[in-house]
Amino acid sequence: MKIQHVWKMALLLFVMMGLTQQASAQHVGLLSSGGIGNAASNVAYFVSENPGYTWESVDNTTLNAMTVAQMNSTFDILIVPWTISSGLNMDWATRLLPFLTAGGNVLWEDPANTSDLVGSGLTFGGSYTSSDIILVPPYDANGAEGYFHVHYTIASHNEDWTPFSVDADGGVHGVVGEFGAGRMVLGVSDNLYHADFATDPATYNFMINETNFVLTGSVSGSTTGPATPIPTLGQWAVILLTMLLGLVGVLTLSRRKLLN
Repeated sequence: MKIQHVWKMALLLFVMMGLTQQASAQHVGLLSSGGIGNAASNVAYFVSENPGYTWESVDNTTLNAMTVAQMNSTFDILIVPWTISSGLNMDWATRLLPFLTAGGNVLWEDPANTSDLVGSGLTFGGSYTSSDIILVPPYDANGAEGYFHVHYTIASHNEDWTPFSVDADGGVHGVVGEFGAGRMVLGVSDNLYHADFATDPATYNFMINETNFVLTGSVSGSTTGPATPIPTLGQWAVILLTMLLGLVGVLTLSRRKLLN
């Protein structure tokens, strides 16, 4: 094989690597209209510690004006922290569920817009003041603990949702669900609002577990970054092309030695 052909293959390799890296990026949209406490600084810290993530702040007006298709093309994860103003439009049937089924993911801690969740199979109770809240395995993995500043309870849920935090009496305070190609975590303890991820590794690791779940369906990813994905078709192509280039290099060197 001629050397210029090898260089062309190498160039193709770098282009494909760039494409696969871009495809693996995760863009986070943090809802920001209202009193969101430490949420912005916590998301910024999370992104800084996890290569491959980017984020932007988005207000209610901007999100409400987006179609579901635009939401899906823009955001891999939407975070709705305590407490977003009630002007948010994330109606379950017309916006939130279509976003999820098309592959969008949601972390929700907001009690101000639970009316948008009518039809989701969830009903909500009153405020709850006990600090005796327990993360259910595997959401307690990697040393994770939540900031248990609970404002409301999940009074009931259907089979679409699985509890991940409860109290000593079995009351439910956080649930997770899978809907089509997307997943949702709904917790009531406003971790993003109160905690400081830079100084609170237990709550930060809980955020890691939640994020790993919505992206992979498992909390077993690394506590320092997103779970390692299964190689895509494009990534397998890069691997095979790399092996081919190595073989071509070996054969080229061997041929030169024989000619000399």
